[in-house]
Amino acid sequence: MISGTETGQFGLSTMFGQALNEALWFAAGFMLFRLLIRFGLVPFWSSSRHKIPKVKVRSRAGKVICADSDAGNHAAVLQLWRQERDSDVTLPVDALQAVAQALAILEPASLGTEMATYLSRHQALQKSATLHALLGCIDKPDLAEQLSQALANLMDSKARDQVVGSFAASGNVEKVRELLRSSEDQLHSGASAIRGFLKGGHMSLALNQILEMQQAGLQVPTNALVAFVRATPSSSLPLPEAIVALKNIPLPIEAAAAAMSECLAREDTDTALMLEERLRNENAALTY
Repeated sequence: MISGTETGQFGLSTMFGQALNEALWFAAGFMLFRLLIRFGLVPFWSSSRHKIPKVKVRSRAGKVICADSDAGNHAAVLQLWRQERDSDVTLPVDALQAVAQALAILEPASLGTEMATYLSRHQALQKSATLHALLGCIDKPDLAEQLSQALANLMDSKARDQVVGSFAASGNVEKVRELLRSSEDQLHSGASAIRGFLKGGHMSLALNQILEMQQAGLQVPTNALVAFVRATPSSSLPLPEAIVALKNIPLPIEAAAAAMSECLAREDTDTALMLEERLRNENAALTY
């Protein structure tokens, strides 16, 4: 007579055996299916495999263009560009940046036309982010303006501010003012001008831009003031003079903290005390 315990054990063994048997059959079927794919006997997967070389061509072209650009071989970049630009395969943005840099160096007059023509044929690239990336790798303001005009349909506030910053970095005050007058967002464009002047090492022009914005009733963005304060150590404008020049502009605590950090680094107690007194007069919340 078989006990209940033995019956349960027999049932579990049977269930385990059935599960193991099904797993083995599944594994065998999976291996057979993989073999059919491997030898091209499954039509759907076989047609997909023929698409792989096209992806490899795209990857290889983009990589070669970027590698040549990194090596400073701009002529090779343009040579491969001539071969690839009429292809239906879209180059990645980093490769397009390399091409833009090569054109800016070797064929600057054709930069805007070449980029506009290429982007018109590749819908995936027709977005403002592409223009931002291209403007970010062009360091000559006249070429940045040429590119932005050629791709006017992709222009947005960020791209316009990039152009403003480019002219500011070159110290072209008249052009910066012209662009600011036509800007729909004076605040952000003005801040871009300040950062551009600082990038180009034009400390006095950055200060003038800050003061002009303040006189126009615009509140200078905190990040622009912080950038200004942090740029003083490497400029010809000493920090004490910079703080005095900004006497009519309330210093945000972030800018004050940056200035105080510089005072501590240089052990400049006089400027630190002057800054502390000013902040107390402005009823700023001191956290140091």
